[in-house]
Amino acid sequence: MLAYGEELEGFLRRGGCLGWGLVPTSEPVAQEDAFFLREKFYEGIRRLSRQGVSPDLLARQYLLTPSCGTGTLSVAQCEQVYRTTAELHTLLSSV
Repeated sequence: MLAYGEELEGFLRRGGCLGWGLVPTSEPVAQEDAFFLREKFYEGIRRLSRQGVSPDLLARQYLLTPSCGTGTLSVAQCEQVYRTTAELHTLLSSV
């Protein structure tokens, strides 16, 4: 996305949302908590804003998702992935 700052800005200005596949679906899911992922989210906003994308739009128009691969996990691992996604949503919504 860093190479498409201008296009992303236009997309967001037209009402689009950026999907952030922040929650890992591999072994790190047990090691990375919602607080760590919140910092990754804000770092992503900082990096994209340096490319000319409005940080306000990025912080307002987003979707949180797991990264690809949830379908290959065990039920317990999937529950952890979605629990972490929900916790991250709660953290970001409380700001």
